[in-house]
Amino acid sequence: MTGRSLAELSRAGYITEDWHRWQQGQCGTYALALMRMQPGLRLGVSGITENGDGDASGGWRPVHFYAHDDAHAYDSAGRHPLPYHGVHGSLDYHEHDARPDDWSLPDEESTGESDIKTAQDHARRNGILRNT
Repeated sequence: MTGRSLAELSRAGYITEDWHRWQQGQCGTYALALMRMQPGLRLGVSGITENGDGDASGGWRPVHFYAHDDAHAYDSAGRHPLPYHGVHGSLDYHEHDARPDDWSLPDEESTGESDIKTAQDHARRNGILRNT
């Protein structure tokens, strides 16, 4: 992780419980869990372009998945205005109509339904969707 430490992120208001699992490992599974909790949410993916400044003509690398409602992104760290540039502000490319099947979610990163349930428990415990 680059930028701020977990302690600094926590002081800035981000939820840091199970950070490495949900922010840096299974963010797509977490997004799907939120989408099941609130079916109107859609899948978003943000990443980093090869050319920088959001210019994806040279390609881009996906970095983070989240659920969104066209105004806010929701992930294990909380609720964020769109476009969501990530907690470190480094993501410069965004797709807001991503499809889970296109990214092999959740199979690519999780063991399935037990991980979805665990993510939903985390979301409830931390009030991720409380402001919707």
